Amino acid sequence: MAIKTLDYTITGVSSGNLVQLSVNEAFNTPARSAVVNVSSTTLGLGDSITINIGFTGSTAKVFSGYVTNIQKSTPAYEIAITCEDVLTKALNFFIAADDPENPITYSNIESGVYVQSILALAELTTFESTVTPPTFTWGTDLPAEVNLVSAWQAANEMANMLAYHIHADRNGKVWFTKRAPYIMGGDSDDFQFDETAGTNVLSLSYTKSIEETRNKVVVYGRKGVFATASQSRADILYSGSYYKTAVIAHPLIQTTSLAQTTADYNLTRFNRLTEVLQLEVEGNPNLEINKIAEITGSTFSGIGTSDWFIYQCRHNFSPSGYTVDMTLTK
Repeated sequence: MAIKTLDYTITGVSSGNLVQLSVNEAFNTPARSAVVNVSSTTLGLGDSITINIGFTGSTAKVFSGYVTNIQKSTPAYEIAITCEDVLTKALNFFIAADDPENPITYSNIESGVYVQSILALAELTTFESTVTPPTFTWGTDLPAEVNLVSAWQAANEMANMLAYHIHADRNGKVWFTKRAPYIMGGDSDDFQFDETAGTNVLSLSYTKSIEETRNKVVVYGRKGVFATASQSRADILYSGSYYKTAVIAHPLIQTTSLAQTTADYNLTRFNRLTEVLQLEVEGNPNLEINKIAEITGSTFSGIGTSDWFIYQCRHNFSPSGYTVDMTLTK
């Protein structure tokens, strides 16, 4: 087996000054984050930072964003640099009208345009929407008011109603996509892991549960607008008449048809078993959330050869080693 030499380039960190770093991203977490421990740096609060890691001749960008916290400690004289990607701008931008009687309003606006407009308030303008038919227009009866919420909350509430997802890629571009946290039609594997080969899988655990299962969704919109979607699940729940319920409420839902569509979309998303693989593998900087991993050779019953969605990914890198911890779902 060829010997691999670890390599990295980090903004403001000279070669030899890195102690360790971790980069964490998750489907249910707005902003990708990184913690970089160094002996010396030129970085300051608010500075842009890019992190490339891997092996000599094969490194890749795993993070780009901003420095949000710097902590110095003794006796090791280490500096811990905490960073978040561009969506930290949306998280920290609070929408508050100067005049509460005149908040920001939107009328007759399509879903992707609404999200793009909200994020632009937080200076996030590198954006792409992949909204597919059927599209929906909001604020048709009454203007949609946006006030006293963060830009992230306002945008993400729209994503949740449609079972869409907002995330920033490693180059800082924000995406609004129809992406569920499990295998969808048309998915194909980006990575392959063979447990039996013992070459790239260091550890694996499998969990199957009903903890996140919801077989009933109730939607409340403006006054008089509501809808329900449900399905009996005697196969996995306690009886055919037992329901675990999720509730979605938002004044943007102004028609019964929109309420019913929201209920139907989210029932599809929530009405399923939770199957999770916890996987530790050798370092690969190309591993990231929203990609698909094929698992083969597993000794766990029911896994066999199957595709899994990368739900969470944590890169652990230091001059002495590089591994990736992943949470996979299907």
